[in-house]
Amino acid sequence: MIRTERLSKVTGRRTVLSEITFAVEKGDAVSLAGPPGSGKSTLLRILATLTQATSGRVEIAGIDVTTRPFDARKKVFLSGGVGLGCHDMKVLEYLRLIAATRALDRRGRAADVAPLIARVGLDAARNVATLSESEQRLLAMAASMASRAEVLLFNEPFAGLDMPAIECCTALMSEARARGAAIVASVDVDAPPSPIWNRQIHLETVGA
Repeated sequence: MIRTERLSKVTGRRTVLSEITFAVEKGDAVSLAGPPGSGKSTLLRILATLTQATSGRVEIAGIDVTTRPFDARKKVFLSGGVGLGCHDMKVLEYLRLIAATRALDRRGRAADVAPLIARVGLDAARNVATLSESEQRLLAMAASMASRAEVLLFNEPFAGLDMPAIECCTALMSEARARGAAIVASVDVDAPPSPIWNRQIHLETVGA
């Protein structure tokens, strides 16, 4: 599902990533561990086609992200902040938008997101802009699930969450794995172990 070969990223005079090679298959859940500055967020952005590698090759579902970035982007959902123009939406409206633009069924219908909202414990009528940091992470998790993307990317998905919220997110990610989604997430190097990960890739700070 994901293939990288000798992937490197240089920003200015600094080498952020150096010749990273790995593969992630359908149903895998891989954590990216490493200290601050090791390139975890940069690697996620490259996989999401939001920034280009300096050298090397990346494939998403057999699609070269350099030559066909828009085709590859359709396969990926990067969990993060709410998009521009969406902060004034209600939680229900936002997740309906994600489902309608990313996960239509064969009849062109979006899935009902109300059960998903209930599972993450959010108020469907709340304005997105009023959510706390932990609630925003739960909304991001719900959006990832609503997207039904083949590749799900997360930046420290459990940071700042209490144990019930972590268990809820773990269950949702396990269900995504069961349907064949490939998951890659950055985690803090000192983060406690989680049963969701079946493999870990450790990144080191490369430096100049």
